[in-house]
Amino acid sequence: MVSFIGVSESARTIRKLIHLYARTEEPVLITGETGTGKEVVAQLIHHYSAPDQVCLALNCSSLSASLAESMLFGHAKGSFTGALQDTKGFFEAAEGGTLFLDEIADLHSSVQPKLLRALESKHIYRLGDTASIPVSARIIAAAQEDLHTQVTSGTFRRDLYYRLNTLCLTIAPLRRRKEDIPLLIRYLLKPYPHIKLSSSAVKFLTSYGWPGNVRELINVLTRIRVLYPMGHPGNPISEAQVVEILDNFPGGSS
Repeated sequence: MVSFIGVSESARTIRKLIHLYARTEEPVLITGETGTGKEVVAQLIHHYSAPDQVCLALNCSSLSASLAESMLFGHAKGSFTGALQDTKGFFEAAEGGTLFLDEIADLHSSVQPKLLRALESKHIYRLGDTASIPVSARIIAAAQEDLHTQVTSGTFRRDLYYRLNTLCLTIAPLRRRKEDIPLLIRYLLKPYPHIKLSSSAVKFLTSYGWPGNVRELINVLTRIRVLYPMGHPGNPISEAQVVEILDNFPGGSS
């Protein structure tokens, strides 16, 4: 099972909220920069609330209005060219479990009121059908930015924002919880005991800004494992080697 690793006050707060929110069926809105672990947190909330039920994830980014509606609510036979049979959407498929809506800020504006209606009525309508279908999936949504800014600018519905924001949780970027980085490194390298980092390498990684957050840290450690698959016999991976690895990939330290 995945875990939210860290000793910082921020990490401890996140773990506390995960357990508190798992006790309810209310929507949860998770915000944070890319790579901070929003889906991990969603999976943990689901794990502690309905571990025997399904947890489905849908990325709302770059979906057209019709595709987003069909994927969320399903479609009826004949509702469009190629619709050869009645098809369930994610809401129905996640019945009794959790539906994680990633990049919710990018959900097409025409679909936003239909999502709000589904949240409030606990019923959906398949695309091209007039019969309502009861649903009970628990909704967890995630956004990279503060949705309130988009509400103010008019690009995201205010009423939907307040419905999704019943319970909220913000994940701090990795650069603001540096004390978690050495622990994350040990956790991520635990399956590879032959890979050792020098204390100066760990210190460097701890001081690095991590614009890609935990996802970037995972990528860097993966590069180390690929470049030094047998470790570095006799010596741990040095700070200079880590710097070189960062500098030789897009978005490096320089």
